[in-house]
Amino acid sequence: MATPQEKMQTIFEEVQMGKKNHAKLMKHLKKLYDQMTFDDFWDQFCHLLQYNMLVYNRCPAVERTLDFLSKFVTSFVKQTENSQKTEQEEENLAEDSDDEEDMPPLLHKLLSYLLQCHKANNKAIRFRVCQIINKLLKDMGDDAQIDTDIYEKIKECMLDRLRDITPVVRIQAVIALGRLQEPNDEKCPVLEGYHFHIGCDPNSNVRQAVIQTMAITAKTVPDIIERTKDVTDLVRKQAYLTLAEKVSIKSLKIKQRVWLLQSGLKDQSDSVKAAAAKLLQAWLRTYGGNVLELLSALDAENSMDEEGFLETRELVMKTLFKKVPAEELVDKFELLNENLVIDLDKITCESVFYWRSLCQYLKSLGPEEEEYLDKILPTTSVYSDFIQKWMASIEVEEDIKKCCIQELITTQLLELASVLDFSDSAGRKSFQKLLQDMLASDKVGHRLIKPIVVGLISLVASNENVLKIAAEIISELQHPLTVVDESVSAEERRKNDIKIASIRVELNQLREELEDCVKQQEFARAAEIKAKVSELDAAKLELLESNQPKVNEIREERTDSDTIVKCLTIISEILTEIMHNHISPTLKSLMDSLIIPGVANEDPEIRNVAIRSLGLCCLLSKEEAKKHLLLFLQVSHMDHEPVRVMTLKVIFDLLHIYGIETFLNELSNEDEGGSKTPAENQDNDDIPAVESRDDVDETEIADTDKIDAPEVDVENMAEKTSRVANNILSILTGLLDNESSGIRTVCAEGLAKLQLAGRVTSARLFSRLILMWYNPLTEDDRRLRHCLGTFFPLYAFAGRENQQIVEESFMQTLKTLFKAPVNSPLARVNIGSVADFLVQLTNYRHLLENAQQNILTAQQNTVEENNLHDSIAVNVCNEIISDPNSFNVKVLCEILPALKISIDNGCILKDLKVLSEKMFQGVKEKTCVKHLEKFRLLIINNLRRLNPEVEIQVENIDPGANLSITTNPPESAGGKKGGKKNKI
Repeated sequence: MATPQEKMQTIFEEVQMGKKNHAKLMKHLKKLYDQMTFDDFWDQFCHLLQYNMLVYNRCPAVERTLDFLSKFVTSFVKQTENSQKTEQEEENLAEDSDDEEDMPPLLHKLLSYLLQCHKANNKAIRFRVCQIINKLLKDMGDDAQIDTDIYEKIKECMLDRLRDITPVVRIQAVIALGRLQEPNDEKCPVLEGYHFHIGCDPNSNVRQAVIQTMAITAKTVPDIIERTKDVTDLVRKQAYLTLAEKVSIKSLKIKQRVWLLQSGLKDQSDSVKAAAAKLLQAWLRTYGGNVLELLSALDAENSMDEEGFLETRELVMKTLFKKVPAEELVDKFELLNENLVIDLDKITCESVFYWRSLCQYLKSLGPEEEEYLDKILPTTSVYSDFIQKWMASIEVEEDIKKCCIQELITTQLLELASVLDFSDSAGRKSFQKLLQDMLASDKVGHRLIKPIVVGLISLVASNENVLKIAAEIISELQHPLTVVDESVSAEERRKNDIKIASIRVELNQLREELEDCVKQQEFARAAEIKAKVSELDAAKLELLESNQPKVNEIREERTDSDTIVKCLTIISEILTEIMHNHISPTLKSLMDSLIIPGVANEDPEIRNVAIRSLGLCCLLSKEEAKKHLLLFLQVSHMDHEPVRVMTLKVIFDLLHIYGIETFLNELSNEDEGGSKTPAENQDNDDIPAVESRDDVDETEIADTDKIDAPEVDVENMAEKTSRVANNILSILTGLLDNESSGIRTVCAEGLAKLQLAGRVTSARLFSRLILMWYNPLTEDDRRLRHCLGTFFPLYAFAGRENQQIVEESFMQTLKTLFKAPVNSPLARVNIGSVADFLVQLTNYRHLLENAQQNILTAQQNTVEENNLHDSIAVNVCNEIISDPNSFNVKVLCEILPALKISIDNGCILKDLKVLSEKMFQGVKEKTCVKHLEKFRLLIINNLRRLNPEVEIQVENIDPGANLSITTNPPESAGGKKGGKKNKI
C-alpha cells in the first residue's frame, strides 16, 4: 500500500496533466492533510514544491501545478470565512485570538518559507517566489485578512524585488504589490515604487504591468497619461486601455482630453489607434451616446484653434462614425427641421460641427450612400437662404469669445457647402452672389476669408475672373458708397420762408389781376400776368426744395487697419488657392495700389499680410522676385518678429523656386551701381554687416541656368558670384543664433529645404544643423527638432553626393564639440551619440536600401566601390595619432569598431592596419585599447579573408610608416497598519 508521501507525489504528478481533475485531486490532498501530521505534510509538500521553483521558463505543467497549490492553500482561508457566522463573532474572534491561530497554518508556513527564499541567487527561485505570492494573494478573496507581521514582510520583500535585476521578477513583484497598495496614503511606499518604475524602468513589460496594477488616484493618473508617450507600442496601448476602463473623462482636464485624442488617434501603431478609439467610445458612453455633449466636453469651440486639433477633430468624428451603419447615423441625427437645416436659435458650435462632419463622411462613402446624404442635406437655394439668415442674425460683437464662436460656426457652414450639389444653375448663381456679398460685408473678418475664397474659386470658371471679382470687392471695401445728408441751417430756412411768403402775396395779387383782365377781355395783359405767375411758382418751388435736407451718395476712402488687412488677406488667399503662372494686369494694379503700400504701413499686422501677398506675387514672376529680394532681406532683420518670420518664409520660398543664382546678377549690379549689399553695408542699421562665415565659405550653388555669353573675366565673375551668394547665406545662417525660437525654426527649416532640393551644398552648413539639433537649448522647440530629425536621414540617403556632404561634416562636427567651452550648451551634448548618428548617416547600406526602394540600381556599384566609412576611418585614426593622450580619444576609439570598412579594398585595409599599429603605441587607456584591439582584429581578419595565402605579421609592422594616408578627405581634417489585521 502506498504511503501518504507517495500519494502526495502522485497527486503532484497528475496535477501537471490538466485542470479537469483538479477538484478531485484537491479533495484527495485535503484527506492527506487531515491524515498526516502538519510537520510531515509540510516536509513533503515543500519538497515537491521546490522542484517547481527551480524551473525558470514558463512551462505549462509548472503553471498548472502552482495554480493548483495556490487554490489548495487558500481554500483553508475560505473555509474559515464560511465558518464565521456573523461580523460580530468575527470581530470578537479577531480581538480574543492570536494571529497565528486565526491564519491557516499551512498558508502561514508557506508564506514564511517563500519570504525566506526571495533573496536566492537563482533567478528562477526569485521569480517563482514572487509568482506564488502573487497567486496566493489573488486566490485569497477580496475580504481576506492576513497577519500584520506577514503583511509587512510581504510588502518589504516585494518592494525589494522591485529592484531585482531580472525583469520577470520585477513584473511578478509589481503584480503582487497590487493588493498591498494604499491609495489614500500619500506616502504609500508601493505607490512610490510604482511611480518610479512606470517612468524609469528600462523594461517595457514592467512598465506595462505597473500601468495594469496601479490604483487610480489623482496622483497616479498623470503618470498613466505620461505613458501614452512611451516609446513602446504595448505600453502606450495599455495606458489607453487603462484610461478607458478605469478613468472617467470628467476627471480629466480639457487639455488632457484633447491631447490624448491627438496623440492616440494619430499614433503610428494600429494597436494604439484601436486603444485610443476604445477610449473615445468609453467617453461617449459616459455621456449616454450624446455626441454633442462629448464635443462640448472636448471644448470644441476653443480647442479647434489650437495647433493640431484641426486635424484631430476630423479623426474624432470619423472614429465615431466608422463602425456605425450610415442608416443608423442618419436616424440618430435629429437636429434638422423640415427644411433640412438647423433652427437659428439652436445653432451651436457642436451642432454645426456634427452636421458638417456627418455630411462630409457620408459624401466620402461614395454614390452608394447618397440616399442617406439627401436626408440631411438641403438644396443649394435653401442652404443659401439659410446662410443669409444666419449672417443677418449676427451682430458685431465686442466680446472676443462671442466673436470667435460666430466665426467658427460660419466657417463650419461654409465648409459644409463643399458637399452641396451645384449642378442647378440658379442655386449656383445665388450661392456665388452670397459669397461675394459676404466678402464685402463688414460682419466678415479676415479670419473667414479663406473658406469664402475656397468656395468662390470652386464656383467661378477662370482664375482671371476670380481676380476681377476680388478687385471689385476690394474697391468696394476701400471706397464704399456713403449716403450724406446736407441739412439747411435755421437762418437760411427763415430767409427762405420770408421769400416764400412774399412770393405767395405777390402770386395772390397777380391772380386777382389776371381774373380782372379776363373779365375785361384784356388778353394781352392776361398773358403777361400768367407768364409772371409761372415764374413765381417756379421760384416758390425752388425755395421749398432748398428747405428740404439733401441726400448725396459719395465714396469715401477707408484706411483703417481692419479693412486693409481684409483686402490683403483676400489677395493672399486667392493667390494661394488658384493656379496662376503670371502677373495679370489686374494683379499688377492690386500690387501697385495695395500690396506695395501695405509693406510700408506702420501697422505690423498690415505689413505681415502685405509681405505674404508680395511674396506670392514674386512666386509668379522672376523679375518681381529679383526686384524685391533686397527689400525682403532688410525686413527680415529690422521688423517685428511675426513679420520677420513671414519674410524669411518668403525668402526661402523664392530661393527654393528660382535658386540663388537667379539673384546674383541683380545683387551684383546693385553693388556696382553704388548700392551696398547687405554684407557690405557697414553704415546701414537695417541689415548688419556680414563677414566671411565658416558656415558658408565652401558653399556651392547649383547651376541650373547655363547660357552662352561673350568672353568675360571668368575668374573675377566667379569670385563676385561666390561672394554675393555667400553673403546671402551668411545673412540667413546668422539668424540660426537668433534669440527668437520662431526665427530659428524658420531658418533651419528653410536651409534644410534648400539643401534637400540641391540649391545649396555645404558640409559646414550641415554640421551647423546637426549641432543645432543636439543643442540642449533647442530641446523645447518641437517643430525644429521634428523638422531636422526628418531632414537628416532623408537628405543623407537621397543620393551619393549628399552622403559625401555628411562625410565631410563628420570631423568638423566632432571637433566643434571637442572644442566647446565648459560654459557652452554644446559641452552637455553626448558626443558619442552624435558620432553614432553620423556613422549611421554615412552607412552605404542605408543608401543601398533607399536606392533599391527607388529602383536606383545604377548607383549601387558606385556606392559599394566608394565606401565613405573608409575615409572616415582614416581621418579618425589620424586624429587619434595626432594627440593620443587627449580626453576625446575615447570617443574616437569607440567610433572605429562601428564603421563598416570595405572588406575587398586591400589598399585601404593595409593603410588602416598600419595606422592601427601606430595608435597602439600612443594610446594607453584600457577602454580605448580594447576598442582599438577590436578594430585591429577586424582589419586583420578582412586582410586574411582577402589574401588567405599571405601570412599577416602584426609585430613586424614598421611604426615609422607614412601615417597621413587619406582616400577622400574633407577640406579641413511603506504600508498602513490597522490593529492586528490588515485588509489586502
